[in-house]
Amino acid sequence: MRDQGFISGASKGRSSRWDAQRCVNLYPELDDKGVNIAALVGTPGCTLFARLADAQYRGHWVYSDTQLFVVYGTGFYEISTAGTVTSRGTLTSGTGRVCMSDNGTQIMISDGAGKGYIYTISGASFAAISDADAPTSDFNLYLDQYFAANKQGTFSYQISALADGTSWAAADITSSDGDPDAITAMMVKDQQIFTFGPSSIES
Repeated sequence: MRDQGFISGASKGRSSRWDAQRCVNLYPELDDKGVNIAALVGTPGCTLFARLADAQYRGHWVYSDTQLFVVYGTGFYEISTAGTVTSRGTLTSGTGRVCMSDNGTQIMISDGAGKGYIYTISGASFAAISDADAPTSDFNLYLDQYFAANKQGTFSYQISALADGTSWAAADITSSDGDPDAITAMMVKDQQIFTFGPSSIES
């Protein structure tokens, strides 16, 4: 006797009484002869590419085709195409989402708990931004050779010095004041900065 009902989809139904079967690393393949016979075909497994410390993943940034940067716990790491993990710096905070962007020579990291960090590709140097005018931010981006970062908890954002994320001026600030609410995200489209709040979007 042939039981064709055993081979079916790869996920359970909403009700286990209706469909309780589950496929793990298998997928059904129908016979091309059209006689409604199927087989369960195995899928290749995953291989370990890189291993980091047992900590919280917080964000990553693809700098180039050969350079991936990851914040994991308090660590800032570079991962090569061969899966080699190299520590590049240490943050003072160990949890919560981070935001990263780059200007071609520097990567800026905002963690919402401090003034941010700059990793300089040439020389592989990592340091907290020490400029007293730099904003405490949890979001940053890059546009026209400037970093822009929100001033956490406000509807304002600030820009860095030209091509230098380590230098900030208190006067280089603007606000999303058309319908002001705290900036929670930012993006660039058509050479404009758009700011997002809980109830508004502005450019």
